[in-house]
Amino acid sequence: RAAQFAVAELQYHLEKMTGTVLPVVADSDPLPRPAILVGESAATRALGLASADFAPQEYLIGFRPGALVLMGRDADDRAAVDYQNAATFPGDFDEQGTVYAVYDFLERFCAVRWYLPTELGEVIPARSTLTVEGRDLRRRPAMTYRYVYRGENLPADLIGDTIEREGGYPSLDQRSSRLFMRRMRQGGERYNANHSFYGYYDRFLNEHPDWFAQGYEGQPPQMCFTNQDFINQVIADAREHFDTGK
Repeated sequence: RAAQFAVAELQYHLEKMTGTVLPVVADSDPLPRPAILVGESAATRALGLASADFAPQEYLIGFRPGALVLMGRDADDRAAVDYQNAATFPGDFDEQGTVYAVYDFLERFCAVRWYLPTELGEVIPARSTLTVEGRDLRRRPAMTYRYVYRGENLPADLIGDTIEREGGYPSLDQRSSRLFMRRMRQGGERYNANHSFYGYYDRFLNEHPDWFAQGYEGQPPQMCFTNQDFINQVIADAREHFDTGK
């Protein structure tokens, strides 16, 4: 899935840049020269490059005789991608190093930029001939975690309110939102976060009301984060977890 999507994005941008639709061939077809090798294939394996040999989120922009290599660590997901259907795109936390390679290539070597969703925010310099050269670049994003909560909830006018209100608000179509989030490399490594102190209401509210925010009627909405006894309890809970695994 990652390689299919990366191919579709590369093909789209290069067509807008040069007016030429580059053909896509499979392992069973004769390899053209020069070639752009997107994702793992028989051709990359012949060069000693396999997806599984990359670290999580790592990718390569590689220059080889007669070939440009754009690949990385990808999930072993063979589902079909429909470039018009955002539901088929790689997910936020899917391994998609090849997608990162294509985007980095477009930015570094083709001066492509994405400042806003939709074509309004695209900068794709036109040129009749595209020539690239350089040294191999093998890297992974410096920020492991890159998920923006509700990041795809973008306003349809690109400037309006993104806060849910009664009656809703007009949102940008899912495909435009999802494309922009992919191009911004949203996702990375999956992580979990939670509201850590909900259990404290049952455990401590009656016995230690001073551990909770003051000045409210009924149940306080949060803890008193400057109360030293509360802080000591949080440390004790964390200590028990790391000491015992519970």
